Amino acid sequence: MDVANRSRLALARAIAPAYAVDPAVVAVLVGGSVARGHADHWSDLELGVFWAVAPTLAARAAAAGAAGVAERRVFPDAAASGAWEEEYRVGGVKVDVGHLTVAATERIIGDVTERADPSLAKQAVVATARDGVPLHGGALLAGWRAHAAVYPDALARSMVAEHLAFGPHWWLEMLAERDDLLALYSLLCRVERSVLGVLLGLNRVYPTSPDLKWVDRLAGRLTVAPPHLAGRLKRVFRAEPRDGAREAVQLIEETVALVEAHLPTLNTGAVRARLAAPRGDQSATDG
Repeated sequence: MDVANRSRLALARAIAPAYAVDPAVVAVLVGGSVARGHADHWSDLELGVFWAVAPTLAARAAAAGAAGVAERRVFPDAAASGAWEEEYRVGGVKVDVGHLTVAATERIIGDVTERADPSLAKQAVVATARDGVPLHGGALLAGWRAHAAVYPDALARSMVAEHLAFGPHWWLEMLAERDDLLALYSLLCRVERSVLGVLLGLNRVYPTSPDLKWVDRLAGRLTVAPPHLAGRLKRVFRAEPRDGAREAVQLIEETVALVEAHLPTLNTGAVRARLAAPRGDQSATDG
């Protein structure tokens, strides 16, 4: 563990008691790159604070004050979802704090593991509950970790179905030939997110971020994937536009083939037809 990771983990351990002293706080953990051991000097410190009851603004402010924070910013109240967010600085490090009630957290874990919800944001919460470093309330966190240990088959199918949204190939070719770069790269971003979404399902891997950050590390966890995935995802953007578009087409084709090989009960006929739609078929680009 390098200096950036060690220093942030030590900071988390120093901040946690300011929350744990409140009897309504039942657990605190470190998430993100710090929990996974690869934080760098750009990394924020991500804390999850779990409450038995909805925290008041005053209770959250008191804990932050006890931690000696500066430049605190509170995001709009999301009480309806049982989650609240804020950020601040301690010792020059930006700290992102997610406050959730126990009920909301368990509902999210259930949505993903029992009801096959393909939401990347919810799956990132499950990944944090599973991989986070406990600072308070270890028994509760251990129960959540056990609940999230197995990636359900129904979720794999749901993820693949949700992200198997490609085509037509001629659309990429057209934008590249026109050198219409804003539209092209916007579409390429969508393509890569869809490729990764399908592969997450096939590999039964929870995303650690809804933004799919740290793509090289994510790609390295995907054993069922097109060869040299991480480098090819970069090549899509770094190559000359026509070459990048061709690389994207090839990644799509290989990804659909992997679905057919590893999840043969899922019908890929619709996406195959969309990919092969004749040039100029505008209906194939709707939606």
